[in-house]
Amino acid sequence: MEFLYLKIPSTDEAADAHHALHAALEQTLAEAGQGTLLGWGGSLGEAGGAGVRPLRFHRIDIEVHELAPARALLQRRLDELGVAPGTELHYSVARRARVDVLGASGWVPRALPVR
Repeated sequence: MEFLYLKIPSTDEAADAHHALHAALEQTLAEAGQGTLLGWGGSLGEAGGAGVRPLRFHRIDIEVHELAPARALLQRRLDELGVAPGTELHYSVARRARVDVLGASGWVPRALPVR
């Protein structure tokens, strides 16, 4: 099994704001026999005035059987669902962190710096 996760730009803090997205992704993965959602939640942005940290991303953790077909499947489904530009799909290849970022012209793969 392979692990990957999504970071979807969001400002909505409602617990069920992304319920339809979770259901659609879970169904897509299950129907293709590619994997399952492990969990989800909000990621906070930088602290602003009065110490408030706005929600910046909605994160979805996913476990898949085969990385390449699962990435392609998720990218197609996320496009169909109309997720926001700036959505990131994080994964690793040969123990190197990678990310696909949704831009105006589609998904762009990038290597992440080694830490």
